[in-house]
Amino acid sequence: RHMVQADVVLVPTAPTLHDAELLGLDPQQVHVVPHGVSPFFCPPEDKHAPRDYLLTVSTIEPRKNYPRILKALEQCWDRDLAPNWIILGRPGWEHEPFLERLERSRHRDRITWISHAESEDRLRELYQGALALIHPSLHEGFGLPVLEAMACGTPVVVGEGTSPAWVAGNAGMLVNTRDIDSIAEGIERIVAEDWWRKHAAAVLLRRSREFTWENTAQLTHRAYQKAVEHYG
Repeated sequence: RHMVQADVVLVPTAPTLHDAELLGLDPQQVHVVPHGVSPFFCPPEDKHAPRDYLLTVSTIEPRKNYPRILKALEQCWDRDLAPNWIILGRPGWEHEPFLERLERSRHRDRITWISHAESEDRLRELYQGALALIHPSLHEGFGLPVLEAMACGTPVVVGEGTSPAWVAGNAGMLVNTRDIDSIAEGIERIVAEDWWRKHAAAVLLRRSREFTWENTAQLTHRAYQKAVEHYG
């Protein structure tokens, strides 16, 4: 109700602008103001350092799609077509069913769960050492881990039509978030296609540099100016 009464509404991506329209907002009221990424997140100094695991960074809750990711990876591991998986995520709402399923996985030894990174340095190291970030969540307002991974030169698997896909642009590996086979195929492709993966990582790195907090501040200031002018 308060959003509909607002003169200006800020959203971080084009897909969330669509969400705002579905809630009854006039598109003229809504401004896309993307988040930024800290320069702290950057590629590793050693460009030849090994990247030998898949990574997911997000709270463990239903909308993050962990059960389908696990089933997709189990398919890949059955054929020995994917490296090990590291999960970095705190337990969220309704996390228990997934953690119970994880413990029963026939490939439990290929999964490492870290509830939280002990430092920002450790988080950056995890991004820098990952072959790819696996982030086919069902719904996101933005998807900051995708942008942080991009800034570290790490390619990403994201759900088509979602905010993370918008953040990644043309270089994200797009999958159907509700189709386990599609997620598995995306993972297998990003692992197997070395040239594409490296090219995508370079494009994503360049795109990540467009997302600065300075730009966020400028766009926010511009939106507030329009709101002030409305009452001028």
